[in-house]
Amino acid sequence: MLRDSNVVPTVIAYNSLVNGLCSSGRLNEAKRVFDEMVSRGISADLITYNCIIDGHCQHGQWEEARRYFDAMLDRGVSPDTITFNILIDSHCKDGMTEDAWGLFKLMDKLNIKPDRITYDSMIDGLCLTGRLPEAVKLFDSMMDRGLKPDVISCNILMNGYCKGCKLDLCSYSIR
Repeated sequence: MLRDSNVVPTVIAYNSLVNGLCSSGRLNEAKRVFDEMVSRGISADLITYNCIIDGHCQHGQWEEARRYFDAMLDRGVSPDTITFNILIDSHCKDGMTEDAWGLFKLMDKLNIKPDRITYDSMIDGLCLTGRLPEAVKLFDSMMDRGLKPDVISCNILMNGYCKGCKLDLCSYSIR
């Protein structure tokens, strides 16, 4: 529609369109819009990449999400905590904790501070894959870094204790 006019959309307009398409699962169309934006000389920004990475993660397309993440880095667009939260959470929910752990370590390498959401996702992923001791250690590390656990953080860990048949530790942690 706008291609045939003299109106050139901004990155903000493209971001809205990419986000809407990704949210509705229309990833091929989102990719076409992304490619059109770049071909028109409009650089994708952090929001563009976060939208398209999230869209692919939400639909289990890890390789595509990683391709966009790598392109983001190659083009000098710095990821933020939200970028990593998207990737880490979706990988953990799909049982890919080693990949998530690698991303968690990359955050440190890039001097990007994980937030409570990052820790919650990693702790949940570790619990879901039966790695309770590592989850507890990461929970303690979160507190050591000055991030106070909230009710979600505590529920994740208690759920991990319960699934790991560690009810005595679960009741101890509640106190």
